[in-house]
Amino acid sequence: MLVLAAVAATVFAFRKSKEAADAIVLAEQKTREADASKSEAKAKAGEAEQKTIAADDADKRAKRSEEIAGLEQKKARTEQENARLMQLRAEQAAEQAVVSLLDAARKDILQLHYDAAFSKMKNAARLGSVKDSVAFELKEIAFFYHYAGQADKAVEAFAMAAKLLGKPGISIKNGFDDALVMLDKDRYRLLKARYFPEMVDIKGGAFTMGSDDEADSYISSASPPHEVTVSDFKMAKTETTVWQYNLYLAAQGRDINDPKIIESPGWGWEGDNPVVNVSWYDAIGYANWLSGQQRPALAPAVDTSGGGFRPDWNARGYRLPTEAEWEYAARGAAQRDTFPYSGSDDPDTVAWYGENSGNRTHAVMTKKANGARLFDMSGNVWEWCWDGYAKYSAEAVVNPTGRKKATTACIAAAVGATTRGFAAPLIATTTRRGTGTTISASASSVLSSQLVCLSGHSCEQKESDIHRSAGGGGSGRPTGGTAYGWSQSEGRNGAAAPNFLKTYLFSTGAKIITPTSPLITTTYAN
Repeated sequence: MLVLAAVAATVFAFRKSKEAADAIVLAEQKTREADASKSEAKAKAGEAEQKTIAADDADKRAKRSEEIAGLEQKKARTEQENARLMQLRAEQAAEQAVVSLLDAARKDILQLHYDAAFSKMKNAARLGSVKDSVAFELKEIAFFYHYAGQADKAVEAFAMAAKLLGKPGISIKNGFDDALVMLDKDRYRLLKARYFPEMVDIKGGAFTMGSDDEADSYISSASPPHEVTVSDFKMAKTETTVWQYNLYLAAQGRDINDPKIIESPGWGWEGDNPVVNVSWYDAIGYANWLSGQQRPALAPAVDTSGGGFRPDWNARGYRLPTEAEWEYAARGAAQRDTFPYSGSDDPDTVAWYGENSGNRTHAVMTKKANGARLFDMSGNVWEWCWDGYAKYSAEAVVNPTGRKKATTACIAAAVGATTRGFAAPLIATTTRRGTGTTISASASSVLSSQLVCLSGHSCEQKESDIHRSAGGGGSGRPTGGTAYGWSQSEGRNGAAAPNFLKTYLFSTGAKIITPTSPLITTTYAN
């Protein structure tokens, strides 16, 4: 029993020992499995961390790439902005250069340097800025060249203007005037008014001419007062300007800057000022030339063939006014102004004269017009009239033209006169005239013209009927005498004081004048 008990105990112990061993093995296995699970978990955690790191790196790379892309775009925009900035600066510089060229060219045109102005506008056109303004000046340059007979330059300047305005198809081959009207009608009209006289209708009538006022310093040649009747005519709005007279000279192939042709005033030539230092003979030449600028051409008012100066009072052409026509217009014509100066009681409002002129001429139309809508009838410069010197008669007269031999008297007086005061004008303070008309003002040894035209005839130059004329005109030097004793309303000074030309267009198509009936005129006996 004891043995069996021992065996049983041994077996039991063995089993328990085996079970314990199996338990240990199982525990070890579980431990190994747990370790494996931990290792796997660690591995998975590592992978997750690696993925997280990778994701972070990818995010950083994405952000970096995005930042790089943003910077690249910013750089591109900056380069575009820099390029645009450079372009704007270049355009600004070009515009400033063109504006400077325009200012210089306008000054050149004012001082009659058209070639210099054209050269500047060529350079301006190449810069391609302020095109309208460049074309604006080129039109004037083309206009001058055309009427001055420089056709090639006129074509070139016009073509440049048309191209700048995007109208290259307009050509002057079939007529300059029509082409310029097509290109810019308003500019054409402005240039016509600048380079040719603008005529004002003067309704004729009767007035008392002369003065017997003892306070009048001109009483010796202004009396006796007498009734004068003048017919309708047209008179240039302004004294003949330097621009207008220079065009006439240029059309004759003469240079206004040549002292052998005409003496420049001390202040130099300025286009908008009245022309100075022109003789009575040159006034006739200029007026006759103007007559040839219309189509059909007008008959000259003065026949200069054979060296003479024979007036044709029935001719349709431009001429100098008679003294009576001038004084009537200075008094306001039908308006019947009663001012002591032509258009005002205050000389400063209507005249450039000794006290306000600075001893030089000034641009026309910068003072007030008189009642007849005429400018500078007091002041600025003296003005030639047709008449030679003659004493007044107390008898009433109609359309007086001076002495029967007025032309001879005028020529003889001019030839025999002194040449005093031609280099610099004599400036005389405006003097009050007892009869209420214009007296002396800024008096210059010069000539300016104003033209007359009998009403009823269309003496306005139409947009398509002006042409360049190569017609004549003399180149005589100014010859007039002193300014003393001469008045703008008195063209009867024995010394034939020189004066600015105001051009008058005279026509036989007026109400009282026809091509078949002569002008009724009166001449003074002496």
